[in-house]
Amino acid sequence: MMKKNNTSPQHIDEILASLDSIRRAEAPDFFLTRLEGRLANRSAELHGWVWFNRPVLSFATLCLLLVLNVFVISNFLQSDSRSTNNATGIEVFAEEYDLNGTSVYNEKPTP
Repeated sequence: MMKKNNTSPQHIDEILASLDSIRRAEAPDFFLTRLEGRLANRSAELHGWVWFNRPVLSFATLCLLLVLNVFVISNFLQSDSRSTNNATGIEVFAEEYDLNGTSVYNEKPTP
């Protein structure tokens, strides 16, 4: 069923009379002061390390640092093994061309 649009002057007067009893809304005591304090604290938090206080982000950062450390250590160990392989390669080259630094003239005669 459709509502009947009641626009009689009596109905309009009833509606306007109901508005006479409306009071202005009042905020609790010190509401503005507390609100300003909360906003100031919130803006101060946004400038700090707020993202680090969240467990998900701190855990992700920790995992990233761990992976980065493992990568750097493994590269460091591989570069050490390459340098020892290069020394072995140089020794093999010197031995193959008889460039090991020993000479007949450098030897002391045995008594």
